[in-house]
Amino acid sequence: MKSIVGVLIALTLTMPSVAFAKKICVIDNYGVYWIFPKVAKLKPGKVVPLSGVFRDYNAPVSGTALMTSAGAVNIGLFVHSMAPFDGNNATVSIAADGDFNGTGKYDTNGDYVSDVGITWINVDCDTAPPF
Repeated sequence: MKSIVGVLIALTLTMPSVAFAKKICVIDNYGVYWIFPKVAKLKPGKVVPLSGVFRDYNAPVSGTALMTSAGAVNIGLFVHSMAPFDGNNATVSIAADGDFNGTGKYDTNGDYVSDVGITWINVDCDTAPPF
């Protein structure tokens, strides 16, 4: 019995942090929702993968987030919105807090040069429109 309990504890401690992931939703200053369904727990010095959707085109989003030792979260994203999604690929860099409230730069035309500023505000995911 003790060995079974030990194995269960070991498995629990070594499970990927995705098991403790949370859904984060933000709306930007252009009125577009960004939805990240499984964000791993952020810790200082730890990089976590991000995947989600940019609701303007229902385009997939991938990137990473890094929490600094000061607790700031640096986010870098690639928006995969070329045809057939009626857009073009784009990049986003955001300096945020742990709930993804923050500001940054947005390359809207895919040339890897910042075109406009962007602001994210965390929202209740129930307010985001369905897919």
